[in-house]
This record gives sequence, C-alpha cells and structure tokens, in this order.
Amino acid sequence: FHNPFLPFEEDLWIQHLSDTHTLLLNKFNVAPHHVLVVTRKFESQQDPLNTADLAATQQVLAAMPAGGVAFYNCGQHSGRSQPHKHIQVGLPAPGPHQLCAV
Repeated sequence: FHNPFLPFEEDLWIQHLSDTHTLLLNKFNVAPHHVLVVTRKFESQQDPLNTADLAATQQVLAAMPAGGVAFYNCGQHSGRSQPHKHIQVGLPAPGPHQLCAV
C-alpha cells in the first residue's frame, strides 16, 4: 500500500504537535479546517487510541475558538481509507439556526 503520511506532502504540513504526532491538512477535506492528527511513526488505524493520541487531539481542539469535533474511524467496517493511524478533526456542522433559508 502507499502510505500518504510517511512521508507526508510538505504542502499539507501544519506543525508537529509532539514527538509522536503531527498535524496535516486533510487533502480530501469534507469541510473547511478539516485536519488530521497523524502519528509520526507507523501505527495501525486498528489500534486503540492511547494517551498520546488523545493529548495531541486535545491540543488541536483547544486551538479552535469556535469548538470542533474529532473522530477516529477504525476497524474493518468503519470506512477508514488509510491503515496509518490518524484522527480527523474539524469544525462542527452548522446547527439549524445557522442554515440559510432557501
């Protein structure tokens, strides 16, 4: 398989979060500010989240003044597209009060 996170595309790099995680723009984002918290060494997307994963994700969420949502799609039926461990973080979808009337 081709691992897009090792090495990652320099144009997608935002910053290293720690010795274990880096922050990348999501090349195939579904919303603005959709980013990826990625392990800097290969770990399986099927592995459970650990303390370092949660700390790196919390660091990104804390930097989002309007809040955000993080999700980890792992396992055989999750729809994951990459076997390299990554957590997706983005802004929450607008609520009904924020939608424009058509």
